[in-house]
Amino acid sequence: LWIALGSCRLMRLNPASGQRDSFNFAALFGDKTTSVRINSMAEDANGLLWLGTQLGLVKCTPANGSYNFQLILADPKNPKGLNNNSIACLLIDPVQSGSTLWIGTKGGGINRFDIVTNDCQHITTADGLPNNVIYGILPDSKNNLWCSSNRGLAKISVSQRTPPLVFDITAFTVKMGLQDNEFNTF
Repeated sequence: LWIALGSCRLMRLNPASGQRDSFNFAALFGDKTTSVRINSMAEDANGLLWLGTQLGLVKCTPANGSYNFQLILADPKNPKGLNNNSIACLLIDPVQSGSTLWIGTKGGGINRFDIVTNDCQHITTADGLPNNVIYGILPDSKNNLWCSSNRGLAKISVSQRTPPLVFDITAFTVKMGLQDNEFNTF
């Protein structure tokens, strides 16, 4: 069981044995350490742990009983990189759990992140998302992705998962029967 603690710390708890291990990644953020919030965590099929924060994506690679931490940031000079550092949610792809991470951002829409190359394909309002603030991403039984936003829900039907991603977006709003358009964090 992983537990996010304040000041860039993680705890791994084994409920059966009660053993606790702590990990600290404060060195990645310097003087911003106390303001870092872990908004989302996901562990992929390779055993990598991913942390979505409001200041970037943290990759946690197992190394000799501990972890090496790497901060991945948006870079305007890299069109294949993250397009926004404020990460609200993460989802390991239900079909490609060892190679794809879906990242919902607060302003950049969705980033389909290739775990091997660190390349992203961006899905934004220009592609049909109702809004570029994405709070949650969940798969359904047909491997469609359902996304909550500030302006309704979106269903992303992916017909090709390898780059370039091929998908279709259906947006749902109050005009279609939703009780409200805004979905938000607690």
